[in-house]
This record gives sequence, structure tokens and C-alpha cells, in this order.
Amino acid sequence: MDGGTMWQLTFAICVQVGLLAGFLSHAPATDAEMFPTGQRTSGFGIYYAIAIAAFGGTAGYVFTWIGDARTFGFYAIGLLLIAVATVFFTPETKGKDLTEA
Repeated sequence: MDGGTMWQLTFAICVQVGLLAGFLSHAPATDAEMFPTGQRTSGFGIYYAIAIAAFGGTAGYVFTWIGDARTFGFYAIGLLLIAVATVFFTPETKGKDLTEA
């Protein structure tokens, strides 16, 4: 690799890690507040496992089926937009008693 390519790769990885840290820093608190105390484990765990299996587990198959990296990028962006809409419509629980159902 020449110097420019290595720096571009390093920069891209730094941007990716920065965005990932922005998500992972508050994700546990957000996930815990989505469900009442008595339902947190099953409420979060079951849906998280289904989403990972449905989208993460089939990503390689979908990529092979589509056969084009550019088209797969649009697939990934579509899923990202669904995730953004989900976050947008997630209710605020500040000041709410989470021990109630």
C-alpha cells in the first residue's frame, strides 16, 4: 500500500469507530428504558435476537442474491432508514416510573 491509501483506510476506520461509539455509548440505557422492569429481559432479548437473525444473519445471503455491492448498499441504507424511523418514534421515558407495566 502506498501512503495515501493507508491514510485513507485509517481515516475511514476512525470515522466508523467514532460513529459506532456514538451509538454504543447510550444503547444499553435506551434499550433498558424501552420496557418496564419486569419485561426487560424478554422484551429486549427476543426482539433483538429476531432482528439480528433476520437482518444480520441473512446479510451474506442477500448480498450473494443481489450480486452487486452498489445495490446491496441501497438495501443497507433502506434498513438504516427503518432504524432511524424506529428511533424517531421511540417514546421518551424521562421522569416516568419504569417499574409499572
